[in-house]
This record gives sequence, C-alpha cells and structure tokens, in this order.
Amino acid sequence: MNRRVDYGRIALVLVCIIILIFAADFCVRLYRNSQGGTGSFELSEPTKVTSSADGTGTSVSTENDAVVTTTTTTVPGTQYVPMLASEIHNGPLVLVNGEYPMVDTPECKAFSEFEYAHFRLPSRSLQVNSLTTQPLVTMFNDFFAATGLENVMIYATTNTPSAPAYALDAPERATGLTLDLGVLDAATSSHAPLKAEGGYAWLPEHCHEYGYIQRYPEGKEDITGQAATPWHLRYVGLPHAAYMAEHDLCLEEYLDVVDDYSFEGEHLAITVGEKSYEVYYVPKNTEDSFTQIPFSSEVEAQVSGDNRNGFIVTCVLK
Repeated sequence: MNRRVDYGRIALVLVCIIILIFAADFCVRLYRNSQGGTGSFELSEPTKVTSSADGTGTSVSTENDAVVTTTTTTVPGTQYVPMLASEIHNGPLVLVNGEYPMVDTPECKAFSEFEYAHFRLPSRSLQVNSLTTQPLVTMFNDFFAATGLENVMIYATTNTPSAPAYALDAPERATGLTLDLGVLDAATSSHAPLKAEGGYAWLPEHCHEYGYIQRYPEGKEDITGQAATPWHLRYVGLPHAAYMAEHDLCLEEYLDVVDDYSFEGEHLAITVGEKSYEVYYVPKNTEDSFTQIPFSSEVEAQVSGDNRNGFIVTCVLK
C-alpha cells in the first residue's frame, strides 16, 4: 500500500525546529546578559578591565577600544567580569609546548602592514601577533640607538623555519608571539643564529624591558625541554618579563609562581620603573561555561589565559 507524503506536516516540523533554534539562542544571550556581559573577549589582545567612576559598573575593553559594560557584584569594592572557559587558550601568557598545544588562531599582522626600522626580514609577509608590533619596533629602535647595529634578521615568527640552524621544534611559534633572530652577513648574504656576544648581546639582555623573554634560557633545559637559545625570544608583556628576568625564571616557573597567588589572598607585587602591578591567578570554573574574574574597583586589570587551567590577572595600580 503506497503511503502519501504529507508535505504540510514536514514543513510544520521544520518551522518548529527553526523556532526552537532561535529560542535557544535567545536564552543563551539572556543568560550571558544576566551574568554581566557577553562573556567572550578577544584575548589575543589582552582584555583590559576598569571600574566605572562611581563604582557602580564595570567596563571591559581590548586594545582596539571595543567596550562591553557589565553589572556590578554584590561584594563591596569587588567587581566581576565573565570569561568563557575557552579563553584560557588566548593571551600573552599562554604556555604552548608538547604538553599544552596551541588551540586557537591568534590575530596576526604582516610586517607589510606597519612601519618598522633597524632590522631585516626574509620577507615582509612574515606575521607577528598584533600585540607585539609596537614593543617590537620600539625594542629595535632602542637597540640601534645603543649599538648602531641594524643587520639583525627576524628570520621566523609564526613560520617554522626550514634552515637547520633554526630547526628548533617550538610549538609556541603558532602564537605569533615569538621571534627567531639571526645576524646577516652582507658580504656573503648569509646569516647565522644570533648569539649573546658583542653588541648583539643587547637584545637578550634588554628584551625584558619591552615585554620579551629568552624563552629557553641557559640552565633551564630540564624545565623547558629545550637547549638554551638566545636567538629565540617570546613576548609575554610587562610586568611579567621584567619579573622573570629579575628572578631568573623561565615561563614554566613563572606560571607556577603566579598559581600560588589568588584574588582573595596575597597578590604578587611587581614594580617596573614608576609603575606598580599586582598579579594573581583565577582557576577555570569546571562546573560552568563561564569563569567570573574578580578585581578591585580601584584598579585597571588585564586578563590572559595560561593555556593550562585558568587565567592570570594583572592589575595596574592607580
């Protein structure tokens, strides 16, 4: 017996499914608003958190000045901003290695898109994380002013280099936060990895002043799993780079130090020049898709994921 297809009923079912999808999306948006914001911020440019002038509200802004207003907390003097759990994979302090792979694709910019001087490139199509363009340019301007040298080549950034001298297996290159440096010999049109010798030592010795670290320093091989490489720099930002340089810490060690500080307890105090910072750790909420990041209404805060288990909050004291 032939069955007749009821197209009217099929159409009704499809309409109901579409209505349910829109209803679910509306409920998710309503929930996010009830939590005090969109819950999703671009950490490839670290989230900045500032309190309102009267202490009754909170604003969160990235470096591109996109602003999201959130509600206040009921705890006097403390406010919260919700972060999606997935945001632990973004930010200048992410740890990327064999154990913790890069998850998201960072926002990068080609060298052809901004002005620079006093270093060489194999190609202007090389890209770097957008966070690093200004500190990178400033660092090389100061390097030239101090040494008169401008034959350092940024050989690789997000790209895996093919030359044996740069064949270091560094998964963190995917962040766009790294620089592999070489010294160009104009006479032979060849280059070799930068060594901490002569005027070139200025870069590994002063890079922390611009938010960079020697990612694989000498004496830390057992921790990083890599041989010492003064030609491989990694951006982590201030004040973290300054603290690591002062206390002879690699990135793994620094993240372990920060893990011991919490919002409710003692904060890690760091002073760079005339500016004071406080740093603490907020573990990812494993029971919800959002983690509420607390901060004092008296400070401006920046939030970065660590690509492990939580978030690192850096407060700039007013």
